[in-house]
Amino acid sequence: MASEKVNFIEEHVEKLVLGACGLFLLYAFFSWVVSSSRTVAAPGGSQIGPADVDAAILKEAKRIKKKIDDINPADKPVPRFIDAIKNQQNRKIQDFSQVAAAGMEIQSPLPTPIIMREPGKADYRQIVAAVRTPDKPVVFASYKVPRVKPPIELASCDIILSYPIGQLKSAWKDVFRPSMMPEDVPVVIYRVEAQVREVLDDGTPLGEPRQMGLFSAATAPAGGSGSAIPQVEQWDGSPDKAEPVRQAIKNWSEKWQPQMVQPEFWDVYVQDGGAKRWMSWKEFMQARLLTMPGVPGGVKSAIDAKIFDSLDKQMAAGNVLIWRHDQPLERLKNYTYRVRMTFLNPAYATDDVLDNQEDAKKLIIATDWSAWSEPVSVYRGATFRIIGNNPVGDLVKVKIDTECLGQNVSLDMEVAAGQAVSRTIRKEMKDPTSAQGGNIAVDVSFDTGAIIVKTDRTKVSSRTDLTMVSGDAVEVLYLEDSGRLRTKIFRPDSIKR
Repeated sequence: MASEKVNFIEEHVEKLVLGACGLFLLYAFFSWVVSSSRTVAAPGGSQIGPADVDAAILKEAKRIKKKIDDINPADKPVPRFIDAIKNQQNRKIQDFSQVAAAGMEIQSPLPTPIIMREPGKADYRQIVAAVRTPDKPVVFASYKVPRVKPPIELASCDIILSYPIGQLKSAWKDVFRPSMMPEDVPVVIYRVEAQVREVLDDGTPLGEPRQMGLFSAATAPAGGSGSAIPQVEQWDGSPDKAEPVRQAIKNWSEKWQPQMVQPEFWDVYVQDGGAKRWMSWKEFMQARLLTMPGVPGGVKSAIDAKIFDSLDKQMAAGNVLIWRHDQPLERLKNYTYRVRMTFLNPAYATDDVLDNQEDAKKLIIATDWSAWSEPVSVYRGATFRIIGNNPVGDLVKVKIDTECLGQNVSLDMEVAAGQAVSRTIRKEMKDPTSAQGGNIAVDVSFDTGAIIVKTDRTKVSSRTDLTMVSGDAVEVLYLEDSGRLRTKIFRPDSIKR
């Protein structure tokens, strides 16, 4: 059998592999044994063996920690940057420059330097400017029967308005924000003044306005006189007297402000449903305002049942109802009213709060006068109707209807041309103030204000039986107390005005 030929690589492959492995072993021995470093550089520059590396690192870490612990830095307080920022935001800018506050300096990024107002001061002019003028008052006039003895009828006018106390309080808080003023800025109504003037039917004023008193007999504080409200103590600028004066103001506002803003008034005798009864003044006013057209929104919100019974609730809600009473009014005269309010200076008797400390001695801040109210008049004169014709003496028979002490009364009488349809007689009337239901003799006025000018009996009267009869009807021409001429016609089967 012939032999196969093989090449050199196939013949010597085992030797080649063994040789390569040997060369690798020589390289490893030379690199890792003969040429390998037996030491490494430790922290500090010394050479150590591989086995000592971990210990050297731990030693160096302890050294560094000890060095840190030995350092004792000064404990410097951290500035209250937030306070400085708040003050800068709320101060009025006067000029531009660097600002230093609360231990830090703030360099203005603007090219023009900034100068802030003196920190912690309020501007009294801004306090005054925040006080707005009262709205035009709502007025209504009527005859009332107040709960007094002996019973009387009183022609009076009620002057009513609302004031946005909440807006004023918020505005004052903004003014005082940079200062040391307490957060609860006091808002105290010190006076409510009212003026009245008479006007013609076309609104033309008659004479100068008349100042109304703070109180009248009807609006006196319970158990006191109408002039019992004291003045607030004056402050002379002495720091040691400031706190007692401010405490006296607080006591004054708690006791007297309610009476100044919403003075007392008698209960009134009114028709309620189908019966007469005594009603408190506030209940009467609320019912009247709820039915009046054109009542401003501020007044409507203040007579809301949830806050109406309490001045404190109205103050908290930010809208206060204010009223005054004027009496007695004269029949047929037109009256119009305006109101001015006076507040206590919220910075009164304070120290280091205002730019000008002299302003802290000013006790009051007064509003301007409100606009004049719409004209109002009181007229509850008796009315009459013709009920008969008496040719003898050229007389006509009339029935006069009026009201006295809250009760309807009537009177029959005869009048002729040139005579007034008027008479006053003494009658026994029910005493509404008597718990036992007794009577009282009073003079009842049946004054209609009318004067008979002429009677005409030439009118023809129609009858239900369709017959035409002349002479049994009468037409009366009369002059009203307003100066207008009017007529009334009487027919036996009907009465027409």
